Amino acid sequence: MKNHFLKFIIISLLFLTLSFCFFSCQTSGSAQTAPVVKVTDTDFSALGYRLIETKRLEMVQGTAFILEHIKSGALIQYVANDDKNLSFCVTVSTPPEQNNGANHILEHMTLAATKKYPGKEVFEGISNTTLNTYMNASTYSSYIQFPFSSTDERQFTKLADYYLSAVYEPDLNNMVFKREGWRYELENESSPLTINGIVYNEMKGANSNILRALSTAVRETLFPDTVIKNDSGGKTETIPSLSLEQLQAYHDKYFVPSNSIISVYGDLDIKPFLRFLDSEWLSKYEKTIPLVAIEAQKPFEKAKSVYRYFPVTAETKTTKAAVISKGYAISGIEENDIPALLLAINILNNTNSSLMQRLKASGIADSYFINLNISTRQPQFEVIAQNVDPARAGTFEKYVTDSFKSVANSGIEQMLFESIKSNYYANALLARENTSIGLELLRSMAEGELAIQSPYAFATASYDVQNVTEQDVRRVVDKYLVKNNHSVLAIMEPKAGLAEEQEQAELKRLENYKKSLSKQGIQKLVSETAAFKRWLSDPDEIGDESVSKMHVLEPDNLTNTLDKVNVYDSKKNGFRSLHVNVTGSAVQTGIILNLSHLSPEELQYADLYLSLLGKLPAGSMSEEEVDYKLSKLVLKVDSAVEPFYTDDTYTNSYPVMGLRWYAEPALAEEAEKLMRTILFSSILEPNKLKVLIAMEKGNADYQIQSNAVVYALRRALAASNPAHSLSDWLSGVPSYRFIQQVYKDVNENAAAVIEKLIDARDRMLVASDPVVITTGNRKIAGESGQFIINKLAAFTEPVQKTYTQIKQPAAKEAFIINDSVNYTVAVQEFDKSDRIAFSITSDILSNEYYTPKIRLEGGAYGGYSAITGNTFCAYSFRDPSLDKTIRTFRTVSNALPSLALTQEKINPYIISRYGILTAPRGVYSKAYSDAVEYLHGITKAMRYDDIEKLKSITAADVSDIISRIKCDDQYTVFGSKSALTGSSLKFDSIVDLVNE
Repeated sequence: MKNHFLKFIIISLLFLTLSFCFFSCQTSGSAQTAPVVKVTDTDFSALGYRLIETKRLEMVQGTAFILEHIKSGALIQYVANDDKNLSFCVTVSTPPEQNNGANHILEHMTLAATKKYPGKEVFEGISNTTLNTYMNASTYSSYIQFPFSSTDERQFTKLADYYLSAVYEPDLNNMVFKREGWRYELENESSPLTINGIVYNEMKGANSNILRALSTAVRETLFPDTVIKNDSGGKTETIPSLSLEQLQAYHDKYFVPSNSIISVYGDLDIKPFLRFLDSEWLSKYEKTIPLVAIEAQKPFEKAKSVYRYFPVTAETKTTKAAVISKGYAISGIEENDIPALLLAINILNNTNSSLMQRLKASGIADSYFINLNISTRQPQFEVIAQNVDPARAGTFEKYVTDSFKSVANSGIEQMLFESIKSNYYANALLARENTSIGLELLRSMAEGELAIQSPYAFATASYDVQNVTEQDVRRVVDKYLVKNNHSVLAIMEPKAGLAEEQEQAELKRLENYKKSLSKQGIQKLVSETAAFKRWLSDPDEIGDESVSKMHVLEPDNLTNTLDKVNVYDSKKNGFRSLHVNVTGSAVQTGIILNLSHLSPEELQYADLYLSLLGKLPAGSMSEEEVDYKLSKLVLKVDSAVEPFYTDDTYTNSYPVMGLRWYAEPALAEEAEKLMRTILFSSILEPNKLKVLIAMEKGNADYQIQSNAVVYALRRALAASNPAHSLSDWLSGVPSYRFIQQVYKDVNENAAAVIEKLIDARDRMLVASDPVVITTGNRKIAGESGQFIINKLAAFTEPVQKTYTQIKQPAAKEAFIINDSVNYTVAVQEFDKSDRIAFSITSDILSNEYYTPKIRLEGGAYGGYSAITGNTFCAYSFRDPSLDKTIRTFRTVSNALPSLALTQEKINPYIISRYGILTAPRGVYSKAYSDAVEYLHGITKAMRYDDIEKLKSITAADVSDIISRIKCDDQYTVFGSKSALTGSSLKFDSIVDLVNE
């Protein structure tokens, strides 16, 4: 997967609702975007397309047109609506013929350089210097997708041209293959032979996840006779078997329009775009192969099983640490069964389903969840148990199969059935709050076409499930699960010391391979290594020219028209009320309480209590009744203890309770009364609490393994600025360690944990500087929040708006995790007045320095920089290097001469940053953010000044910022024990998170 988007979502993960938010503006280009145009069959025919069908899609208030390009045979999926965030995607059907990573490496290489846009790495340059809201590419089990979005129609067409050239006419040259895929490296004749490459290292990191390894074992066992058994991402042991010639042949075979789905979404003037698509691209091609189907695996007559070991280090505790899956291949799905099947899966995955209730009561594992992978064509369905004794696998399997039989024979409790249907309804009602809805819709339409030849099978599920009956669910469970022997019981057990064995075996393999080479062969490899490094370091003038062809705006084109914001501010019965009018079908209510009077431990217990809400009995309601009423009355709810930054200097924060929910206007009062009961009167029963905390632990284990770079960022930020210590305490390493400890405590003395939870709840739910924020219809929302506020206990202590009770982390820390690659962060504070200049500088360094040094040269999956508040962050992830990366962070100022900064070079970064800051948001989310900014004292004039400052950034400003970046005092690293203990870096502490 390309990872341009990751550098934005990583930083957005650091802070929750109450941090500062982006603002909304328009570009002169987007202001001119055409309204939705009505087109006819005749229009399409005149442009070279055949209209296959149309369908109204209520979820996005749009119409879908399914077309075929007559000459090339390409399938076109076009969704027309009034969304200004235009989305585009090319999907190519790519059967994974081997485990050599051809699919994955092609995903990387195609976007790196094309015949029309040549260079060494144009994707990073284009993604960092154009007005896009998303650019990426992703490899799935049987297809590759190339999506992007933009709010500017001129930029949209330019980017589409680049993406189409990448898919159909890439420059698949040897140097890019070595960089993106794999290469041997030999510095000199006496050096040890090593192997490197971006995809190679990405898969080293990906395959360090035990849950991914489990899913792989299930897939390989379910589909032994088809190409689906192969890993489309590639296995590290077989990636080095792939040659450039094999890769080129694979591309020639599959990357053609007739084996593609081209998808477009939004308020686009479609006729000129279809004309461009035909004249510039599709008319050059003839129909060759049809959209490639994959031969189905013949169903098993008898269920199978597989037992594998997962490599962990010698010191790792392996007792009750296995993961188990009962997996199914769902064959022969009929389109009409899809809504019922999706509803059934969500019912089974619900904490109150008979399946989950039986599993939790059994005590077999810490946590359980369901996974569904549609990209295998015959969908791969799994029930997974995490942290389990392998000896109990048979018992787990029996509970699963018996539960399926129970659903098929006895049905589903009516409240649960209605509850899950209501959740689908809520998702449909708030679909446009998701600003990526266009991209997600296009993905699901393409996936439906590939899996069962229906673009709507999965895309319209949120609406279609409303017609499903309980009998329909029983029928599909019986048909696709109970009577399905095409299944496997998979066990993945950690084996202590196997990680070292495999590491040594790989070193031995490389050593033996070097020994097998002649002297001339060794000299050739040394020469190739040197040539590759020279190629990496040479200027890419051709690539720079290609990137410049994508630029359609100049800073002078950027208007400074800010949306008018009216925040109604009033005092009501001792609390502050803020309201922003929104026209829509919901009311949103948020409550903020100052928690500065709680101790650090109480904050963690309060946050844990909030995470359990909705999963417990409350008042006179059972757990099932709580779930049912929430689904019927509340569209969406979020709650957490989180940091509240007192102003935009980010120098001070204090903890608050943030509770926010949506409801339909007619149900708003009932919804709040329900929220009040759940908040104040949830019942903590020991056995139920043990199960829920075990699930929290399972999730924490997964998150720290899958998102180590986010934990590293939070920790480094806290070490740099005490105002960020709260974020780390509540969502970082301290939170992870807290859950591990509570898991032990609740199993030894549940009563003591319950007492702490209740104490924290009671101290949290007091009238400490309460604020209510509402969005929606003012008349309806005007009284929202009062039922909860009026129940708060009195608060007589002085209200504090600072919090200094959390000890700031050490400046240089390392954390041992089960991984074969590293996650490294270095940070540096800066003054608020430099924030805009630092944001542009960060974007430039990401593209011009960190990506070339850390990703392209070093082989890491990512190397970037970003700003959070008033902190500059440089970071890498899935990085085979450690010391070298830190040196790169420290010496960034040395790169200043080679950057050759000019105003012409700076301007595209200004455009791109403007696009980031003005990215579209849902109307309710934007209104809530507007109220929070008002609460912070951030005015329209301040945002106006920010835009003006952004437009006026000069090359001299950026040069000055770079000269001041040192990043040598504070760094945080997550990685393996061997990498950390073998590093020359000095750490204040090395913490073993695996064996605490």
